[in-house]
Amino acid sequence: KAEVWNKVHEQRVSGLGQSVAIGLMMIPFLLKNILGNIPNSVLDGLFLFLGFASFPGNQFYDRLLLPFQGRDRETPNEYLVADPPVKYATIRKFTAVQLSIWCVIFGVTLYPNTAITFPIFIAVLVPLRLKVLPKYFAVEDLELLDSVAVAPEAEEGASGDEEGSLPRTASAMDMECKIYHNGKPVEE
Repeated sequence: KAEVWNKVHEQRVSGLGQSVAIGLMMIPFLLKNILGNIPNSVLDGLFLFLGFASFPGNQFYDRLLLPFQGRDRETPNEYLVADPPVKYATIRKFTAVQLSIWCVIFGVTLYPNTAITFPIFIAVLVPLRLKVLPKYFAVEDLELLDSVAVAPEAEEGASGDEEGSLPRTASAMDMECKIYHNGKPVEE
């Protein structure tokens, strides 16, 4: 007999516990005696693992891999399945711009004398995206390649072409969550 869940209740105990644990680690005694005993190589490995674990599903990473994989192995991102899809030359150009910006910002952080300007470079990204990039890319392509903003129809709750589908530029925050148990959706 399969177990079926009827409801999922939200709880905030986990988040509170994490916040309290982080706050406790700010106490100098605990900071020195607990965190101070963890080898740097363990922390480096942990952060390296967390970084690599975040790659799948990252659009920038998917676009970096695009030239090296066959068309049948492409991740079905919204810029590839849109009607009409974004041209591959545009995708490569946009990815090259993002990669060069990333290299500049990463290079700035390598040197102690220039690392203090890091927040300025991050702040410059906003006007760069809003004012400069639309001069070199079509607005529709930018909305698909850099889908941070939610389309107006998504904010109003309207659906896309098919019933239950989302508009092309909807963010992950707008996606409907479904509960699955034993591989089947659970009805509420």
